Amino acid sequence: MDCTDSLDLSAVMATTLHDMKNELTLFNQSIETIANKTYTNESERQQELTHLREQSEHMSIMLTQALTMYKNQGNNLAINIEEVFIRDLLDDVKARFHWVTLRRGINIEIICDEDLFWYCDNQLISYTLNDIISNALRFVEKNIQIIAQTADNKLEISILDDGIGFNSDIIKSVQDISLKPRKSSSNHSGLGLFFAQLTAQAHHKADRHGEITLTNGGDLGGGIFTLHLP
Repeated sequence: MDCTDSLDLSAVMATTLHDMKNELTLFNQSIETIANKTYTNESERQQELTHLREQSEHMSIMLTQALTMYKNQGNNLAINIEEVFIRDLLDDVKARFHWVTLRRGINIEIICDEDLFWYCDNQLISYTLNDIISNALRFVEKNIQIIAQTADNKLEISILDDGIGFNSDIIKSVQDISLKPRKSSSNHSGLGLFFAQLTAQAHHKADRHGEITLTNGGDLGGGIFTLHLP
C-alpha cells in the first residue's frame, strides 16, 4: 500500500483551500500595513516587501501542487521520465528565490557535480524542491545547502538549513507510509510533504520506489530534507 491508495481528493482540496484562505488573509493584512504605514527608511519598506514576496511565492507553490493532484484525480501522479541534468535543475530552483534571498542576505549553496544526470520528472522534482526551500526560508538564519549525489543506485537530493530543525511529530509522520495532509502545530496542512511523498513514490524502478526522509543536524545544524530516487 502506498500513500495514494486511499487518497480522498476532496479532503486534500478542502485542506489546501483552508490553508490558502489563511495565507490570503495574512497577505491582505500585509498589503494593508504597507499601504498605510509611513516608513522612516527604505530598508524597512524593502524588508516588508520581501516578506510579501515570500507569502506570494508560497501560495503559488501550494496552488501548483493542488492543481497537479487535481489533474490526476487523486491517482498516482503521472510522470514524464527524461534525462535531467541535476545541476541545471538545482540552478533553476535557486534562481526562483533570488530576489528573496538577496534581500534577506541568505546564501543558498549548491553542491553537485556538473555532469550528474538522472532519469526523472524534471517538473515534479522542481515543484517539490521549490516547496521545501520556501518552507526552509521561514526558519533559516543565513544558510541553505542543496546537495545532490548518488548512493546505493539512487539519486539523493538533500536540502539543509541552519534553522530550528524539524519537530519529532513531523519526522514521525514522514515515516508513516499512509502520510496524508494534516494540521500541524504550525497550523499548516503538510501538503508540501505529502506532495513530495507522492512525487517520490511515483518514481520507481522494478520493485524500488522513491522516498523522502527528514532528519536534523548535518553541517548546518538545522533540518535536512532528502529526496531519494531510484
